[in-house]
Amino acid sequence: MDGPSTVTEPKEKKMSASLASAGAPVRGRRPGLLSRLLAVHAVWRERRALADLDDRALRDIGVSRGAARDEAARPIWELPGHRGIG
Repeated sequence: MDGPSTVTEPKEKKMSASLASAGAPVRGRRPGLLSRLLAVHAVWRERRALADLDDRALRDIGVSRGAARDEAARPIWELPGHRGIG
């Protein structure tokens, strides 16, 4: 084997790298469907985690139980910064 050897990455690593970069917006372009879905999923997970915090953890981060409940109850399509305000 005197020829040049090629090192290839495993398929899983290539796929995860492409998914990670898929969520990053390209300058000058609107985010695509995949990046929007990834953002919606991330917000959904964060809202579920917020709803699961106990009162002590909520006090630690300065959020009331009511505010946490309201945030967790927001529709999935309402993303932070995209509320149609101002």
